[in-house]
Amino acid sequence: SLVSIPYLNKKYLVSAAPIRSEILMNWMVVVAENEAVAYSSFHFLRAIFLIAVLAGLLLSTRTALWTGGKIVSSLSSLSSRMKQVAAGQYKIALSERPYREFALIEQHFLDMAGAIAERETTITEKTRQIQIYSQQLEQTNQELERFAYVTSHDLRAPLARLRVRLALLENEAERNGLERDAEDMERIVGQCLSFLRSE
Repeated sequence: SLVSIPYLNKKYLVSAAPIRSEILMNWMVVVAENEAVAYSSFHFLRAIFLIAVLAGLLLSTRTALWTGGKIVSSLSSLSSRMKQVAAGQYKIALSERPYREFALIEQHFLDMAGAIAERETTITEKTRQIQIYSQQLEQTNQELERFAYVTSHDLRAPLARLRVRLALLENEAERNGLERDAEDMERIVGQCLSFLRSE
């Protein structure tokens, strides 16, 4: 066991132990050492340990800050790419990312932006085709209207002349039969014109 003993304004550590040998029987050996010298290696080791702990803390803090900066940089880059896609800019280059996970997220995001761009292109093309078909349909409708007008005139004019001639017929039985035929013709012409006008 160690005991601290003051002597001449200094502290000494004293250790005693019995010795058993043939020459020295039952003698105790006392070892005295200056306390400052005895504990100096302990203080040195404690200082080394504290320095190592502080260095480890500083290194891990620096690494955490560096890693955090890279993560924030990756997220900021992804955020700016999202803003570009929201603004309609779909052709975006893949940037170099230090972390595989962020590179994968960015790649999936760019794939999604490409798919959106393809769909938007398809929608634009289909919209253009619909506009062309709409113009063609409008033109066809105008042509049908003109055809219906001309046909109406061309078919009704002979029927009007026929009615005038029927009125001049003296045989009433013959006139009544022909008038019914003329009415049937007018009804058929009216139905045809209604169909052409889609009424």
